[in-house]
Formats: sequence, C-alpha cells, structure tokens
Amino acid sequence: MDAKLSHIGIALLACVVVGCSSSQRTMNPDDDISARNGFSGESTRFVQPEADQADLVLAMSGWLDTPYRYGGSVKSGIDCSAYVQLMMQEAFDIGLPRTTQDQMRAGDGISKNSLQPGDLVFFETGRNQYHVGIYLSDGEFTHASTTAGVTVSHLDDYYWKDRYLEARRVLDRPQSSTGRTVASRDRTFEREKPKSRTESTKSVRGSSGTWTSPGKSSTGPPPKKTGW
Repeated sequence: MDAKLSHIGIALLACVVVGCSSSQRTMNPDDDISARNGFSGESTRFVQPEADQADLVLAMSGWLDTPYRYGGSVKSGIDCSAYVQLMMQEAFDIGLPRTTQDQMRAGDGISKNSLQPGDLVFFETGRNQYHVGIYLSDGEFTHASTTAGVTVSHLDDYYWKDRYLEARRVLDRPQSSTGRTVASRDRTFEREKPKSRTESTKSVRGSSGTWTSPGKSSTGPPPKKTGW
C-alpha cells in the first residue's frame, strides 16, 4: 500500500500519469460476469488535459486495496464495473452505466496500441465472464480484482495478456458548455449540464434507461445475475 501511494505521489507532482505502478504486478484471475453484447466502432479523437490524468490517479489512490465484492459499490467492497463507474465519475465527471454489459457498448472501439489514460479495457475471463478496468499508462490499468481488490496490473501480465478482449474510448474534450455526447453504434450517452451548482452529477442516457449516480443501476430492473 505504501509503495503504491508513494508512486502515485510522484505521478501527481509531475501532473501526469507516467507509470502508476504498484509494488508488484497482479497476475491473478478476475471474473466479472456479464452477457457479451459488444461491438466495434469508429475511434474518436481523445483530447484530455494533463490535469485530468492526475485526477484519475488521485481518485484511484483513495480506493487502493478496497476489497472485491460481487455487486458491491462502496469502500467495504466493490466489483469491477462499479469501480470503473465511480472512477470515471470522480476523475472526469462523466457518467457511465453500472454494468459491464452496458459499459462495453459505450464510446468507440480502439486498438490496443492506441490506448490513452482513461480508456476502458475489457477482458474475457471465462465463458460469458467479462472484466473491465481503466487504462493508466505504460501498459498499466487500474481495476477491482477478485483476489487483490482495487489494484494496478499490467496488460502484459500473463493472465491479462491472454484474456485481453477490447478497449473503448469514452473521453473527449467537451465541445460546448451545455455538455457533450459520447456516441456508440446503437445508442448515445449524453452528459447533461447540471441544473444548479449543487447538482454535480451528470447523467448518461441509453435506450434502456438513465443512470444518474455511481453505484446505482438503471431505472429498469437489473439483470438477474449478469452485468455486475
């Protein structure tokens, strides 16, 4: 834990993510169960200030070593899709769906060699079992592991390298003060401008419902067992 925070402190002082390495690479299995319903899409331009990269590291540092809990979304236990939803909300003020299934449909598909900080990375950990994390830099990503809890791992670790599935980009620079749109092939997730200064949570709209805050599922009934 101390080694991780020390490394994160160096990254913050530099105001850019340049390694964000944990004391050792995690190579343990992780399985977030979700029905696979993904697709590919055109890559969008990624323009993100260095300050936002530091915000991601800062947000992550407050959750390191939080234990994994299937369906959880709090400090006492969290699963991978809830962790990704919370980090993207806290670091970038962008709302994502709660489930891995819906997160796999957000943004645009990109190649592995085009990864930038804040991109979502997905893994196939078993039959109809999928896992999601957030790319940092230099091949590293942060995620909620079933064995290590919230941690940092490397894409080239033997477990993750063989199970890498795809990456998606949901971040770009806002085009106006009224919000921005992140489009996918079959739906559009729109960031809405808060109605007041005290209303800081953006929402994400999809064809199946609206998500308004981290840790909450869509307005419709949640999947019985898949998608967490």
